[in-house]
Amino acid sequence: MLPHPDADDVRLWLARDFGVEAAPLTVAEGGADAAALTWRATSLDPAVPDLAVKWSRRDIRPGLELAATLAHSGLRVPRPLAATDGRRWSERGGGLLAAVPWVHGEEAVVAPFGAGGWQGLGRLLRLVHDTPFDGWAATGRRSIRRSDEDLASAVATLDAGVAARCLTLLERTAPALARESGAPHVTCHGDPHLGNVLLSPEGEVWLVDWDECVQAPREADLVLVLLGVLPTWPIGEADKAAFLEGYGRDIEFDDELLLAFGAIRAVEDVLGTARIIADEERTVGERAAAEQTLAGILSPDGLVGLVEARLGL
Repeated sequence: MLPHPDADDVRLWLARDFGVEAAPLTVAEGGADAAALTWRATSLDPAVPDLAVKWSRRDIRPGLELAATLAHSGLRVPRPLAATDGRRWSERGGGLLAAVPWVHGEEAVVAPFGAGGWQGLGRLLRLVHDTPFDGWAATGRRSIRRSDEDLASAVATLDAGVAARCLTLLERTAPALARESGAPHVTCHGDPHLGNVLLSPEGEVWLVDWDECVQAPREADLVLVLLGVLPTWPIGEADKAAFLEGYGRDIEFDDELLLAFGAIRAVEDVLGTARIIADEERTVGERAAAEQTLAGILSPDGLVGLVEARLGL
């Protein structure tokens, strides 16, 4: 696997590809994508805002184009900068480089979000779902699945108890998942958990990190709000009610499809985390953190536990 570029290289690329001369970059905290790294850049030109500069081995182009479309429509989504050749990215170091304005605010997991924040997130996500986007042909992602691997075969390599729980989720939700192709598809963020939701000092809700965007049934996004995916920050019933107040109650959700999407997301998260634990090239700290993450996913407040509870398991 290619190594991440170093900050000095990225700073040089930012100047050459986007015309932004910046002070030395600092690595941004957070983010679980091992294929990407983000830095915070402060421009030497006071007229240019601070930037989040991301380098990724993945194809982030559709997300950049979608973010630009949404920002142009007035949604609170950071608009990616155009490179000197007009694209929203450049090709550097075997990956893609992009820069977006830095949103000054706190992640919703630590901000005093409250009912107003949940209503704001509901309104914003509804606007996303209602915005047409014609750039899906550029992405290989065609459903809520993040990879093409056979999940049933993959979970068979896990601890027997964990594998049994995952297989049960897949089997119980398979009939509903078969309805995915026939359900109405909308523009989805693909990963709108609270770590990708920011609250500005003015109380505005912003949605960031569009790398997982997908055209899918709206339940693909809603599962991360109406069930939740971060066990350390469970979403309460009052939070869900406030979200739905903002989103609008004129849409009837397919609860069984939502649970099926939850099962897929849960099993993919279990597999990805288990692979980090088993990867001997990872540091001791990374593997220990992954063990904690896996325990959370499997807990009653984690996505596996939440889907099991809704299925009556």
